Amino acid sequence: MKEKRRDSKGRILHTGESQRTDG
Repeated sequence: MKEKRRDSKGRILHTGESQRTDG
């Protein structure tokens, strides 16, 4: 299933990307 995951900053994460907080 394709779901748009967003990190704590609200950025959409691409497939295979983890929730990482970069400045």
